[in-house]
Amino acid sequence: MISVGGSSVGETLGFLALALALAVLIIAWVVARGRRRGSTTIALDTAFALSSWITGVGAVFALIRFGAALVDERAEISTSQVTLDAADSLPCGHHVESDRSGDGPWLECIVSASTRVSVDGVPLGARALLATGELLTTIAILAPFALVAAVCFETLRGRTFGNTVIRSLWTAAAVILAAGTLGGAIAPFGEFLALSGIDSAYAPQSVHTSLTLLPLGGALLCAALAAIFRHGARLQRDTEGLV
Repeated sequence: MISVGGSSVGETLGFLALALALAVLIIAWVVARGRRRGSTTIALDTAFALSSWITGVGAVFALIRFGAALVDERAEISTSQVTLDAADSLPCGHHVESDRSGDGPWLECIVSASTRVSVDGVPLGARALLATGELLTTIAILAPFALVAAVCFETLRGRTFGNTVIRSLWTAAAVILAAGTLGGAIAPFGEFLALSGIDSAYAPQSVHTSLTLLPLGGALLCAALAAIFRHGARLQRDTEGLV
């Protein structure tokens, strides 16, 4: 996930515009080069360039964040395992009279579904679990972009139904399923270890983890495409044999 932020709305919009401008520049460069060369595959060229850039830059930043997380004893954690007094005093699901002043919006209730906390002195084991969970999640996110780059590369060279594309699809299915599932499951254990050593008033009492269906859906899609491409390769061989 790519996030931008600033100290003001204008600064945040500026960072967002800069990120979008970079993508537009890459697209414009690929399109201009393709037109100069008289290319008939500008769409494929653009998809290959963007997916390659996203995969490469994302992988570099993921490795940097992984190394930094292992070294730095301070961790920023978004968790639902910390008890908030505000959420206890103004819970949702129960009728509680809250303060209302003026004609504008007012706070009705608070749900502590996710709280961002900063913890210092995090032990190495917890840091390793947190960093590994984030790295695996990033790998699952980058896998489709790497797959698009591989498919575009092979298609541009006339090997759309080649073995490389089929193997890439099966590999992407395995990576998305394994990395996406493990990444989401490992992180809560790292959060628990990082928070269990703090003051008892805020320390979590149990570990809550969840498995989402998104990695399974992505893996099934890649597996189905691999079967379709394998069937296409078989038809291509049969057609070539008849000529």
